[in-house]
Amino acid sequence: MMKHKRLLTAVKTLAFLLIFVFLFGMVSSVFQPKWYTGNAETDVNDTYYECPKDSIEALFFGSSQIVHAIDTMELYQNYGIYSYVFGGSRNSILSNYYRFLEVLQRQRNVKSVVIDMSMVHNNDPAEDAAYRKSIALMRPSVYKYKAIWDYCRYVRTPENEDNSFLDMFTSYLFGLYNYHTRWNELDEVDFGGEHDRVLFNGFKFSNKIYTPVISYEKFLIENDKDVHPEWFFELEANYLNKLIEECQKRDIEILLIKTPKTSWDLEGYKYCQTVAEKYGIDYFDFNTDEYFKAADLDYQHDLYDKDHLNVRGAVKVTDYIADYLVTKKQYTDCRDKGYNTQETIEQYALKEQIAKMRTSFTAPMLLQSVPTQHTTVFIQSDGNVSAVWTKQCQEQLEALGIQTDITKLGNQNFLAVIDNGEVVYENSAADAFTYEYQVSKKQTMVFNCDGSESTAKLNKKTFSYRVNGLHFIVYNQIMQSTGNSSVLCDKDGKIAVRYESVTPE
Repeated sequence: MMKHKRLLTAVKTLAFLLIFVFLFGMVSSVFQPKWYTGNAETDVNDTYYECPKDSIEALFFGSSQIVHAIDTMELYQNYGIYSYVFGGSRNSILSNYYRFLEVLQRQRNVKSVVIDMSMVHNNDPAEDAAYRKSIALMRPSVYKYKAIWDYCRYVRTPENEDNSFLDMFTSYLFGLYNYHTRWNELDEVDFGGEHDRVLFNGFKFSNKIYTPVISYEKFLIENDKDVHPEWFFELEANYLNKLIEECQKRDIEILLIKTPKTSWDLEGYKYCQTVAEKYGIDYFDFNTDEYFKAADLDYQHDLYDKDHLNVRGAVKVTDYIADYLVTKKQYTDCRDKGYNTQETIEQYALKEQIAKMRTSFTAPMLLQSVPTQHTTVFIQSDGNVSAVWTKQCQEQLEALGIQTDITKLGNQNFLAVIDNGEVVYENSAADAFTYEYQVSKKQTMVFNCDGSESTAKLNKKTFSYRVNGLHFIVYNQIMQSTGNSSVLCDKDGKIAVRYESVTPE
């Protein structure tokens, strides 16, 4: 009888502990911060675990530069290579080393690893906030625990007495320990609600053109003559060596790269060259004139900001690297394996078209890039562009189904609606008019067409018309959202492209 009671007590205790661990894990995941904006570190983790086992053959590691530079769907659709990008704001080599080891447990067909070397450029691995983003959402594994252990051991120095080793280690293991005060910030997304996934196997579309403030000659690394401080951290250098050696031990092709970055310097370039020579591997630095031109990059139009590529630059760098990779390894053509769903392919195609439209820098480029699938496109005038409207622009507009001749429009009000490639409304008039179009069950676009006072609103969002011209607003039917408006305007007597932002009311 006593033996039976002890067994029953043991079973109850075990059951209680299992339930406690389960509930603690569930609550911790709720309180864990979700990073869906910026470089979307949460999606980097979530979407990786959705990849089929043994499907990934090319891995890319880096900080935020790699997120914007490697178009994984370009690799998939044009080269048949299924790949993944692990990047994030100020990612460290330390975290990526253990991520690499973790990935190899599920992905046994990895043939190549590409590392963007921004990670070791003045990137202090002791920066807690950045390290948490790269580690926190990894699933439990021996490699996650080693990554936490090594980080805490590195940071816990005599100069850093604020936290004990145990406190730091515990805070990384259990999100609830560190983030329990988030209770009043929780929203639907924290409980598994839908959100707009901005990444495709780690790649993010960057849909803006940055005009560099320094000349191309000063941008080139071979012209750098400034004296820079200590360049890298020894810890990061050690883990870079470990990652390279692990790849070579497993016969995985490894390539070092540096995507275009105006803050790159000569010390960084020399260090990367030294590492490449030490291990007998290649290093592509797109801050050199040789590689920048080899990839056919455009310094005035292919940057998103001073340190990141936009969508047009990303395709060029991706193609250049892919052409190299296929000469080194034989990759499986995975296009017929269904690794990417039809929904993913359609979302990518739509976001690519919208991104290319918003990175157009000539009127013909913009008109050619107007998406016609899964979108509602609104074209509204609030200024006269008739005098600068070209025959080519008119032909491209007519190819979209628009009948109005812009060269004869003058100061008349104009509005057209293209729904999934079909013109469903088109009107031009000298007098002011209003028009409403329901884009979804809960969303309606409202247009007031009144010359230079014209406005457009989507529920509580207002399109800020500060530049007079012909405005293009694209509504994404899949994501049920809009972005900035593109404007064709008169600039110095020529048709030009400008962009304006959406602002809340």
